[in-house]
Amino acid sequence: TSCCCSLGVPRSSMLVMATVPAITSVPSAPPSAPPSAPPDYDPCDEELCADDPPVAPPSAPPNSGQATADVHFVGMKGGKFDVKGDDGAVYCLFSVQDLALNARFTHVNFKLPDFDPRSLVIKMVHGSVLTEAFITLRLPSEELLRVRYLASQPYTACFWVAKENDVRSGQVGLDETMCLDLKVMPALDFGKKVRIAIVKASPVAFNVVSDAWNITISPGGFKMSKGSDIGKRIDVAVNPLKKADTNNVVPHGLIGQSYHDSSAVQGKMDQYIPDVHGEYATSAEGEGAIEGNIDDYMIVGDPFGTTFRWSRFDDAKALPRNVNKLLGQKLLGTLHVSGAANGDTPE
Repeated sequence: TSCCCSLGVPRSSMLVMATVPAITSVPSAPPSAPPSAPPDYDPCDEELCADDPPVAPPSAPPNSGQATADVHFVGMKGGKFDVKGDDGAVYCLFSVQDLALNARFTHVNFKLPDFDPRSLVIKMVHGSVLTEAFITLRLPSEELLRVRYLASQPYTACFWVAKENDVRSGQVGLDETMCLDLKVMPALDFGKKVRIAIVKASPVAFNVVSDAWNITISPGGFKMSKGSDIGKRIDVAVNPLKKADTNNVVPHGLIGQSYHDSSAVQGKMDQYIPDVHGEYATSAEGEGAIEGNIDDYMIVGDPFGTTFRWSRFDDAKALPRNVNKLLGQKLLGTLHVSGAANGDTPE
């Protein structure tokens, strides 16, 4: 059972550890970023703590939706938009029947990488990054699996399994936590439909696979606005599996809502034009590319919460959104579906 994590969430949102159904160590790797034998590692991996921040992931590959730092989104059909979010607020990135992915936005002041030509005129950006991910899955046993992954602890992912009725009724007990660890316990199966794993990547990633969806959360860095310190962030990618198309419940959330779109919807994107002091403050909130406004996606209270305006977690049926009601530019979408939230890269 490895470690216990200090979570900084209200005690009322903690879960009682229940009997975990059919958990086994997983010798084989998740479908994305296969792990090798866990290596010896330094807690400050050179790729996370280098003088220059790691380059953000490339544009979303086929079958991947993304969200990356400051925070740049790629919808499931390739549409792009930026979201700053409120400092410390948690928003739903992806919601579908029995699965929800939320993330915490944190405001930061940072410098663009030296190789980014915009850094010649922009000396500081007042923006945001993703720092925590909260994943909730309903297991076949009708228990809830909740997983938390932190940018500050990239080699572990802490999780709880609890009876759903206990969670819904607010019953709580000891703050007991189990954790995956790349070196000690890198992966677990929950029956035949759910797998969670810390996998070796560049340097690591956290992977969640259900019977229909594959979510990968990758740690990254950014250059703080003062000194040589490197801040930490996470980036998110969501990939559908074959069963995703057979579900009567279409996804929603900042990433998921574009899954069934007929076009790539472009939303508001920050333009990075500096003021007289050489600084730029991001402000885009997904306008034009998302239904409603950013506040409709905020998760209030428990960061693992599954309730927001367009939640799909408990739905038995839900229809796709009407893109004709969106004000963003409609472009030819990708033949493959993908979605993401990512960090800054030179354009």
